[in-house]
Amino acid sequence: MTTIYIAYGSETGNSEGLAYRTRDQLIQSGYSAEVVELDDIDPSSLPQIKVLLIITSTYGEGDPPSNAEELHDFIVNEHVGLDHLQYSVCALGDTDYEFFCQCGKDFDARLAELGAQRITPRVDCDVDY
Repeated sequence: MTTIYIAYGSETGNSEGLAYRTRDQLIQSGYSAEVVELDDIDPSSLPQIKVLLIITSTYGEGDPPSNAEELHDFIVNEHVGLDHLQYSVCALGDTDYEFFCQCGKDFDARLAELGAQRITPRVDCDVDY
């Protein structure tokens, strides 16, 4: 069975909590799922990941949270083929900020540009999700 990786980027813990709740739901539905921080994903391991769910907040002026910076930088700046990857993004943010859910938007757009196949459209969640 293919493992679904649920990778989160968070400064305050909201994305982390949602990642674990998502994992629990997937396991209850019979899937194999594992939660990891976004920076725990070594870019060289991306070819081994078949299904990736990203749950991430946005920090400051549209920046990734600190535990998502490394993978965000890699995805945004490198040119790697990811046509083997299926993914979905849940972006957490606050509509009071100019760059609402920007980190999630960046991941979603760039993964698609690199050939990954979107499972579902990105979901942008405000603070009261």
